[in-house]
Amino acid sequence: MPWIALLPAVLAAVVLTGGRDEIVVAAFAVPALLWFPGRGVARRLSRDPVERIVLAFWVSALLAVPAVLVGMWTGLGGAGTLATAAVFTAASERLRSPRARTLRPAPLLGAAAVIVTVVMLGWAWRGAVTRPMDDYWWSAAAEDAWADGASTVPPTAGAGWSDRRVVGWPEAAALRLVPRAPDPFLVGPSEGPIVLVLQGPVGAAMRVGAREAIIQSNVVEKREEGPVPRYLARGVTSIALTTQLAAGERLQVRLSNPNKSVLYLLGSADAVWSLHGEGALRFVHYYQLLNMVEQVIWARELYAGRRVTDVQPPLPTYVLAAPMVTAGGELPTANLVFLFELVMVGIAGVLAIQAWAPGAPALAWLLPAGAAAMHGKLMLEPSSAMLPDTLYTLGLLGAVAALAQRRGPAYAGFSLLAQLTRYPAGFVVAVAGLLAGAPRRVVQMLVGVVAVAAVFALAGHSTGSLEGWLETLWWETLPEHWHGEADPAVLLGRAPRFYGLWLAYAGGLPLLAALRWPRGTRVLLGTAFVYSLLLCTVDHTPSHYFLPLLHLAAAATACTAAACEDPRLRTGIPLLGLLGITVAYGWVPVVG
Repeated sequence: MPWIALLPAVLAAVVLTGGRDEIVVAAFAVPALLWFPGRGVARRLSRDPVERIVLAFWVSALLAVPAVLVGMWTGLGGAGTLATAAVFTAASERLRSPRARTLRPAPLLGAAAVIVTVVMLGWAWRGAVTRPMDDYWWSAAAEDAWADGASTVPPTAGAGWSDRRVVGWPEAAALRLVPRAPDPFLVGPSEGPIVLVLQGPVGAAMRVGAREAIIQSNVVEKREEGPVPRYLARGVTSIALTTQLAAGERLQVRLSNPNKSVLYLLGSADAVWSLHGEGALRFVHYYQLLNMVEQVIWARELYAGRRVTDVQPPLPTYVLAAPMVTAGGELPTANLVFLFELVMVGIAGVLAIQAWAPGAPALAWLLPAGAAAMHGKLMLEPSSAMLPDTLYTLGLLGAVAALAQRRGPAYAGFSLLAQLTRYPAGFVVAVAGLLAGAPRRVVQMLVGVVAVAAVFALAGHSTGSLEGWLETLWWETLPEHWHGEADPAVLLGRAPRFYGLWLAYAGGLPLLAALRWPRGTRVLLGTAFVYSLLLCTVDHTPSHYFLPLLHLAAAATACTAAACEDPRLRTGIPLLGLLGITVAYGWVPVVG
């Protein structure tokens, strides 16, 4: 079986690279763990070639849970997970399956466009995809150093540096310095504040005069919060100085670990964003750093003996943990998992069009690819690719697509995938079922969700984790998003901004979809609108909130185009949609 060769190829990649090239190993590990194990089962479940692609991922994602547990229980870690995936693959491939139906040209065009788009997206954003955790930083001192907006003249590098390089934009460059000795120095003159940024192993220290900064994995920025997870093996710290140096005056910098450290010298606030724009050091929000490192920590903790994570619905952590520990990686592996999931989301969008509007015009089948491109920008630009919303979007699209064909098991299965990823999923897919006129399916789905919740509650009670899970559920459902705000005027005042962002990110697709209201549009756009009511009063609007709304609107637009009898509208609606997505991708900034 040629596809089985992909599994030992992971081990070969580990051996040949010595485990050092995370991207190479992860490129084999992600499909080997998150697609191939479910291929045989997917062929058994469906004759539709497009649906089989998505179902293979869905089955593999669920199988990641026992695979990770085997890797943990055996003490073999990623090797045990990989071996378990190989067993699943071999077993599923032995299933007798019906022959696939012939793939129609239009869905083939849509699926191919999605794959090509995501490959091009990964190449265009390759810097973001391969960037490790320690290339991100945040510092309150750096934000405050140039609060008055004054530009400064930084000192120049003196002796003790093995490499000196100007990085960033020419008009706002920073100086990247690689130390040769533990006590290199800078030479004046300088005017105004400067910021020294140290990048190196956790525990490395930098001392300038009486000021000292240490790279820490858990940083205390706000005393009331205590130590907050920030970095893994390597990280970043900084010192802001207001000292002005006279011509020829030296500023000594003492480093505890010069052999593995890099220093950046920033002379203005523009230099911070110059480094950010070039990708050398990405300046991200305080809590975004927390989001990034927590996802990696939770995934690794599963192999350290923590059977179930209590910080979010559990499935995304297992899906991330399987390839991450196998590849020995962190953010680059998580980004490859994201791109692979993004392919599945785009194809699920094609599946939704195939289910609700099989007669859609050719251009309409390209809308899922356009939505996938914008989806990628919304997650890669703010470095949110490791968040579980991509997996959640896949579950919602699959569930809504299954409703068109009255396929109860598929609807329940994709609903379960969504529910194990984000808490509101049960409500959202229930709304979709009611709009589709399938109340019995909704009741069956909800019974299944309650049954799964009961199993988790029993497991939590037996392990003593139930109280922590319930506290997390309460926090992530209400306080984290509204923080006790109850004033209707304040809550409703947030809605215009939210809907403006949805329209902007989606390139106007919701308005195009609303030009006609065939059944598919009613279900898809109606589900998106009802779900938006849960989000529009939240006190923050991160980009990942809009992913399900973006893809549902894209599929709804295809349904609207299919319902038009006028050839000009059948072609014009998807064409305007694609142009809108193109404009949004190129010019709409990601603001959250």
